[in-house]
Amino acid sequence: MGATMSSFGSAIKSVQRGLISLGAGSSYPQTATATISSVDTTKSVLGHLGVNVTNDGSAKGLVQLIVTNATTITATRGDPTNTAVVSFQVVEYN
Repeated sequence: MGATMSSFGSAIKSVQRGLISLGAGSSYPQTATATISSVDTTKSVLGHLGVNVTNDGSAKGLVQLIVTNATTITATRGDPTNTAVVSFQVVEYN
C-alpha cells in the first residue's frame, strides 16, 4: 500500500521570500530588518539565499540572518563599507 502527497496534503503551509538592503557607511555592527507575514517560528525554517555586495565580494558580504520573531527577519553584518543586499526564504510547515 503506497502513500501519495494527495493522501496527506501538503507538508508546506507557506513560502515567503524577500530582500534586506544594508546600506554603506553605517556603524558596526550593522543591522536591518524585513517584515514577513506571521509564521509559527517552531515550524519554520529560514534559508539564506545569497548576498550581492557592491564593488567588493569579500568578507563585507558576510551577513547573518535570524528569525527575530513571528513577523521579523534580521540581517547583521560587521563591515558596512559597501552596500549589500541579502536574499532570504522562510518556509513554514504544517
